[in-house]
Amino acid sequence: MSRFGAKGIKDGAWQSGFVKLGRATRAPVLPVYMGGRNSLFFYAISFLARPLSTLWLVREMFKQSHNAVDLRVGRAVPFEHYNVMDVSATQLAQLFRKHVYRIARNARPVFDSTETIAPPENRQLLRQELAASELLGTTPDGKQILLCTMAQAPCAMREIGRLRELSFRSVGEGTGLPRDIDRFDRDYLQLLLWDPEELEIAGAYRLGDAAALLRSGAGVPCTVIRCSASAPAWSPTCAAGWSWVAVSSSHATRAATAWIICGWE
Repeated sequence: MSRFGAKGIKDGAWQSGFVKLGRATRAPVLPVYMGGRNSLFFYAISFLARPLSTLWLVREMFKQSHNAVDLRVGRAVPFEHYNVMDVSATQLAQLFRKHVYRIARNARPVFDSTETIAPPENRQLLRQELAASELLGTTPDGKQILLCTMAQAPCAMREIGRLRELSFRSVGEGTGLPRDIDRFDRDYLQLLLWDPEELEIAGAYRLGDAAALLRSGAGVPCTVIRCSASAPAWSPTCAAGWSWVAVSSSHATRAATAWIICGWE
């Protein structure tokens, strides 16, 4: 909180407790700037008797009840981005202070950040789209192995992109965007594992007809593999890659089972 001093009304040095807590828990730090000013009487008291000004804060809070406050929330700074700096917790706290005030001025921030992962898609819309998708089989515990495209199931594609980003961030990767979707998803097939009871996607695998992709100019940004005789016969040669499993140990088992059933090992 800003107070009146020899250099005017300025924010004091930040305490380092939040940095120590963030390092201990490997948590991201969310920068939030809250603008606004208290009354001149408050700043006068804070200059003469700081403990008394702290007691006066309650009155200041109610006096501001009808005023607007400039609140700006920045992007979360991942643990990996701020922990690489070889500085003390106190120095890091001051760097975060500078980071927050740069957000207030729309200036370039101090730390690289990532966007918040998109919220989950509507479960009922997902169910409607996937009910119209091609059913390839089921797992022993009743999960459905489905095949769809972005055009056929746009809501499912957004959810796949969200879960990709969530899964890859859990191992220190990811795009840093709300969803991990690129230009190739438009032309590829999405092989996915759907839980019809929990209404959630447990994992997915992107694949396509390599020859058709190359002819159309879509490109093949992944491994090209030769299908076995028992695999789905979309084409003798398939482009496959960009697989992920939802962040859950039970989902990991289900997804691995689905790929084996489909012939993709």
